[in-house]
Amino acid sequence: MNDLLQLAVAAHGGIRRWSDFFKLEAALSLGGTLAQACAPDAPPKTVWLIADLYKPRVVWTPDDGDRMATDADWGPDYTAWFSGDAAWPDLIQPFLYTYPGFACEEIAPWEEGGEQWRRLRIAHPDDQGAEQLAYFGPEGLLRRLDYQLAADGSLPCASYTGGYRNVDGIVVPTRRLIFARDAHGQRLPQPPLFTIDIEHIAFA
Repeated sequence: MNDLLQLAVAAHGGIRRWSDFFKLEAALSLGGTLAQACAPDAPPKTVWLIADLYKPRVVWTPDDGDRMATDADWGPDYTAWFSGDAAWPDLIQPFLYTYPGFACEEIAPWEEGGEQWRRLRIAHPDDQGAEQLAYFGPEGLLRRLDYQLAADGSLPCASYTGGYRNVDGIVVPTRRLIFARDAHGQRLPQPPLFTIDIEHIAFA
């Protein structure tokens, strides 16, 4: 584990505390321009999920808790992003990057918001060519994550995190704003494609 990843993991609660848990439960409030476009028929605003911390497995239910969410609830484009494969990594960063097979390299820092953010280039073991950039503030908390929202790489995005809260010793962001970005890494000046607010989260 390199120095930056060590700092990030410690800032988010530490690997020892993380190893005490096996799953999480969360309630997410979803919004944004792309979310609305994908689900024009007023999808549930809040969804509940249970996630395994060590396997990409997420179970979703709408806010009424009576039935499982399906493509019919939100539309195929909407659920394609908010599926287990997409949601699972966001819920467990930066601990995910310590899992077997991940390759991390610190690259040149980035100036934004009056701060200098250290950057970590991340290669995922199960997707050759899928590369992400994680940006960390001076204290080690995740500020931003760059990735491709569309599977074909046609929608480069920057996901900004905030609203950090300590939950059973794990420091988690309760707010994500996902913007389109240009080829130079700059956030495009438009409303967020997706917003994700964590209304409840618990580890077990």
